Order: sequence, then C-alpha cells, then structure tokens
Amino acid sequence: GREQALSAKSRKALADMALHAKAAGYLCRMERLGHKLPYDTILRDIPSYINGRYTATFQASNGAEYTSQMYCDYEGEIITDATILTLLGFKGVVQIDDNSVVTIYSDAECDYKIVAPHSSMVACEYWGKRPRIDEDSSVVLVKK
Repeated sequence: GREQALSAKSRKALADMALHAKAAGYLCRMERLGHKLPYDTILRDIPSYINGRYTATFQASNGAEYTSQMYCDYEGEIITDATILTLLGFKGVVQIDDNSVVTIYSDAECDYKIVAPHSSMVACEYWGKRPRIDEDSSVVLVKK
C-alpha cells in the first residue's frame, strides 16, 4: 500500500522538501489559496521528521547554513534555536533560545505565545490569530 511506497529515504526527502525555507510560507498560506492543509497526511507520512524529532540543515545560496523544524497538530511547549520554525495547527508556547535568529511561520489554525530573550532576533509571519508575545520579548510580527 501507500505506507510501503514511502521508503525511509523518500520520507526524509519529503520532510526536507517541506522544511526548506521556500516551503514554510507556502504551507502556511495554502488555506487562503483554497487548499486545506493535510495535517493527517503530514502526521502519517513524516512523523519522524516533525514535532521536535528532527532538525533539517540546509545551505543557503550565500553559503550560510540554516536549520528548520516543523510542528504539526502539536500542543505544548517548543524550545528552539532553529533558523526557521514552521507551525501548523500549533497550540502552546514557543520558547526561543538565547542568541538565536529565528523566523516563525504559522498557519491560520495556530494559537500560541512567543517567549524570546532580548539577545535573540525573532520575526514571525502569521496567517491567522496574532501570536501573543511575552512582555519581556522582542519580536517583529508580520500579518500575512
């Protein structure tokens, strides 16, 4: 069946494609484009690569490395220093590590708070409800 058709190698390739910088914003705006996000498919096909189990590393065109994580249909606390954090249907708190540079992309189904030390630079592009910001945090919010 379909489960066997996706080998471990192809699951990782699929996850890496979804975690690429150019995919993050696209995934979050799919619903606005009239396509319901396939949380069930993501949870079924790449469970080992989401919700804190995997951090992808990429090389940007300028040679710099960046990291990316995705959380899908997840509730709780996320502690991260990933360069890119994609949130799909996330409910909870995002805690940014000290001295991190993070861009958060969140879809319309998210409801969360961001806690970030002043030593970190955080930008958040959101397509739904405005994330709550801890009063001591410095975060740039961009409504999409």
